[in-house]
Amino acid sequence: NTSFQRVRLRRLRARVRGGNHAAGPKSVTPPPPVASRNLLAYGPASGSGLTATVNEDGSLHLAGDAPTANKGLRWRWECPDTAKGQTVIYSVAQFPAGTYSYLQARGTNLSLLATLETGKPSVIPEDTVTLELRIAASTTNPIDGDLRAQLELGATATDWTRPDNTGLEGGGELT
Repeated sequence: NTSFQRVRLRRLRARVRGGNHAAGPKSVTPPPPVASRNLLAYGPASGSGLTATVNEDGSLHLAGDAPTANKGLRWRWECPDTAKGQTVIYSVAQFPAGTYSYLQARGTNLSLLATLETGKPSVIPEDTVTLELRIAASTTNPIDGDLRAQLELGATATDWTRPDNTGLEGGGELT
């Protein structure tokens, strides 16, 4: 036996044992499950005199001096297919004094399809493409506090939980 034959024989044995030519279908790794019932998405942002940072627990910290009322921040993200056509509830467990928030469902070309009221069950329209969280100042006084908002499936609000996505880029000015 030459060394060439020995190498060839080792490779053949590896194939028979399974090697990289094992029989059977290839396994597909499914996407990770959604861990949080909170479907909101947000992240650090600044604009309109306000700055939002994400606290360790996943809540949003808002601070700043809005130059005028009804200006603030917004975040847009793709509406999950599991929420389209479903009853949801948008709730706010805590928010800083001098602010208000609401959620919008938007369709193609960002057309407004629905505004979800806080604490009231709503149906997300089937043709929703993106969701948009909006937080605005209701005063020109200094703002400093935490926001714990939640969007979840169903008609009853539950205790606040951290959303899966607290690193959403693109939070921007609400004008």
